[in-house]
Amino acid sequence: MSGYLGLIIGLMSLVLGFMLEGGHILSLLQPTAALIVFGGTIGAVMVSFPGEELKKFIKSISIAFHGKKETIRI
Repeated sequence: MSGYLGLIIGLMSLVLGFMLEGGHILSLLQPTAALIVFGGTIGAVMVSFPGEELKKFIKSISIAFHGKKETIRI
C-alpha cells in the first residue's frame, strides 16, 4: 500500500512543482517524448543486466507493491 501512496505523492509533487513554475500540464503529456524516455530506459536496462537479474527485478517490484505471499503453518 505504501508503494502506491509513494508513487502518487511523487507524481503529484512533480506535476504541482511544474505548474507552480508556470508550465502547462499538457506539455507533460507528449507520447513521442514518453516513448523516447521510457523505451530508451528499458532498452538500456535490458542491455546492462542479464536476463536472470531482470526476472529478479520484476519480482522485487511486484513484492514492493503487492507484498510477499506468506504461508503460515500452525
